[in-house]
Amino acid sequence: MTTDNTNTPTPEGTPDAAALAAAAAAAKPPVTTPEPKADPLPIEADKDKDGKGFTYEATGDSKLDMTLAFVGKHGFGPGHPAMVAAVNGDFSLLKAQLAEKGVAGADAYIALGEAAYATMHAENEKRRAEDKAAVESIVGGAENWEAIKDWAGKNADEGEKTAISALLSKGGIEAKIAATFLAANFSKANGGTELPAKETDGAGPSAAATAGRSSASTDALSPKEYGQAVVDARRVHSNRAGPFEQSPAYVKLVERRSRWRE
Repeated sequence: MTTDNTNTPTPEGTPDAAALAAAAAAAKPPVTTPEPKADPLPIEADKDKDGKGFTYEATGDSKLDMTLAFVGKHGFGPGHPAMVAAVNGDFSLLKAQLAEKGVAGADAYIALGEAAYATMHAENEKRRAEDKAAVESIVGGAENWEAIKDWAGKNADEGEKTAISALLSKGGIEAKIAATFLAANFSKANGGTELPAKETDGAGPSAAATAGRSSASTDALSPKEYGQAVVDARRVHSNRAGPFEQSPAYVKLVERRSRWRE
């Protein structure tokens, strides 16, 4: 049932239905790159045969492995509250409980664990910064990226946002592919609004510059053409530094493939 409220005044300062709907649409969260509050240490353990201690699997970090062997021997398993906190970078509970037990050498072993966590966290921060710079480079800068994320948040469905955010959070080539896909669709939705060009080793025109044109005129790639183009581009890239999947040429080919329409 519908009601005609055309002539019904609204109290001063009270938004009408259209204004409320517009506000609700604008309030939809943007596509985001999930950032963890901490960088959890990768640990797994099994209870010792006597049931008193835990044996942790090797992590590949000698400092962390020594710390885990030490705390495991003294009964601290992965589910212990002190270990849950330590895995996320807070070693204070573990220090306090080992001190209460009077365990000799605890401070030195905990210091090794803290150093291992600090190294891992620094490496992850560096990776995230590199991923952020790479994504912003693809779309033409931080301002463009914020506009694209805001647009995607208001227009993508929840499943699409979840999938795209997951790709962005992985970083590396997955983040680049997600950014390229979003930039291409943002451009099409906005009538081919031009985004600043990015060097792509001759892999084809930008999606922004070709929005609204047919596959033939946009230099889009069919599945078969894409496969051959990747082979050719990989051959050209073989004498260059860095992984092919992170090269501008490969990212551009993925963009051209995304523009194909049967």
